[in-house]
Amino acid sequence: MLDDAAAPLVGPIAPPLLSLATLLPWMLQPRRAATADEAPLETGELVPYGNELLRFPEDIRERGDAMLEDIEGPTRLSTLLAAVSDWDGAPELQEYLVLSALRYFAPDKDDFGKLVISKQHNTRLVADRFLGDELVLSIAENKHEHATK
Repeated sequence: MLDDAAAPLVGPIAPPLLSLATLLPWMLQPRRAATADEAPLETGELVPYGNELLRFPEDIRERGDAMLEDIEGPTRLSTLLAAVSDWDGAPELQEYLVLSALRYFAPDKDDFGKLVISKQHNTRLVADRFLGDELVLSIAENKHEHATK
């Protein structure tokens, strides 16, 4: 009766020494079979790279592209965003304009077009839903001008 009661009262007892004779067979034992329900696999949704602008409706893309093409002089991005803040579909249009400006600002873009985007130093973007450096949009005089910015 004392043997049954002593084991729970004493607690676990550490092995006295690490034995290589017991460690080696334990390490060489075959792997346990993994059950299928242990870690379920989730299939990820594949999104094509570079098509983030295609998620916007056609009318938003047309309005945004028309606004970017109609820029005549240096225009701050925050000014452009404020001009469309009261329009119908303003949040989507503002997001499209920001993404389009960032695409033109990207240094690895091959086809620059006529729009030049440059960072305005020491100025923050003042917009409700956007945070970052202020960008200035202007028309390129030639392709070489954009490549140097």
